[in-house]
Amino acid sequence: WTGLNTNKLFYAVYNGHTWAKQKTEPQASTVSGPALTVFDGRLYAAWAGRTTNKLFYANYNGHTWTKQKSEPQASTASGPALTVFDGRLYAAWAGRTTNKLFYAVYNGHAWTKQATHPQARTGSGPALTVFDGRMYAAWAGLNTDKLFYSAYSI
Repeated sequence: WTGLNTNKLFYAVYNGHTWAKQKTEPQASTVSGPALTVFDGRLYAAWAGRTTNKLFYANYNGHTWTKQKSEPQASTASGPALTVFDGRLYAAWAGRTTNKLFYAVYNGHAWTKQATHPQARTGSGPALTVFDGRMYAAWAGLNTDKLFYSAYSI
């Protein structure tokens, strides 16, 4: 989560009974809440950079975070979404100046070239999840109070 009156990114670990004391991801500074998912046995976090509008990510092995990296093509001012589908990590975000919904796929080594959802327009961060063998994206419509979604299957 993003701290109150700060741009630091906080996290805590739950053991099934109690929460550990909150800690900060020391490299992270964000304008909105992060996204979390488990990919390849590690916890991945993604967030929008506070002053750079870059999409940053890092992973956690249960003890330490890797050095933050950025998805080289992404530019966003709102929180991203993460999910795992068909053995790959998907990230989605609202374009900072275009209001398009962008996504890219990570195979554990490199990101694909970013692509856009052809009809989606939004000014806020999307949501991603997997259900019943399909990946779903949901987003708030631009200049409307409607919620839109789309499903993808392989």
